[in-house]
Order: sequence, then C-alpha cells, then structure tokens
Amino acid sequence: MNRIIIEFDTFLDKGLLEYLKTIDGIENCDINEGKISIVYKDNMSLFVIVKEICLYLDILRRPSILSFDKHLTNKLEEFKLVINDLCCEFCLMHDIEELLYVDGINSAYTDYDFDDKNNVVIYITYDSSIISKEELDKLSEEFNN
Repeated sequence: MNRIIIEFDTFLDKGLLEYLKTIDGIENCDINEGKISIVYKDNMSLFVIVKEICLYLDILRRPSILSFDKHLTNKLEEFKLVINDLCCEFCLMHDIEELLYVDGINSAYTDYDFDDKNNVVIYITYDSSIISKEELDKLSEEFNN
C-alpha cells in the first residue's frame, strides 16, 4: 500500500471522499486541515488519482497543488529548488504538480507568500537511490527557463 497527502488550493469537501472511495484501488481517504490523505494500492496510478480529484473539483484546467508528501520510507535527503523569477502562483503550483510525478521525489512544498516572486523556494525531500542531486539541478534549470 502507498500513502500520499496532497494540499490543494481549493476547498475539499466530504463529497470528494465519498467519490474517491468508489474508485477501485483507493483503500482509504480523509481530509484534515485542508489536505487530503489517500491510501492506495501499489498498482494504482498517482496520476489517475490526482486527475480524479481535479475532475471532481472541476479544476482540471487550473494548477492547484500546493504541496504533497508521498511518505516514502527510504533515507531521504533535502533539496531547495529556487525559482529566481516566478511568473505567477499558477506556474508555481504547476511546478509542484510536475514534481509530484517524478520518481524518487517524496515531498515538495513552498513558503511562497504570494507577494515576492523573486527567489521562490520549493523545499523537496528525495530518495537519492532513485534520483540524483544532478537530476534535481536539471529540474531547477528547467523551472528557471
């Protein structure tokens, strides 16, 4: 079984939980402090889970993920991905969602204050046996181009 906690930039209601519980592969889910926690089978796609949530919330066309934690159990390392000149908060949420699907990245969040768009930091934990610091540096370069 896998577990993930995702924070969205929108209101999460109990109807979402009931909807997710009907999806084969999702074992359990809960909402706490605006974050959704999901326990799902190993063969369930994280991409599908996120798209099902976005479909239910009617936010498929709008980046909305503020943070995530996959609860990986291996030894994790920390990395700060700095976006030098952020375009907008939607770009930031798009970048965080992109990180969600990268193998080896356990968690990502930001303390962006929605005011200063210079040197915005995304705090990442990652499993260095799956993804290297050099690969994270390349992602950092992509996010800054």
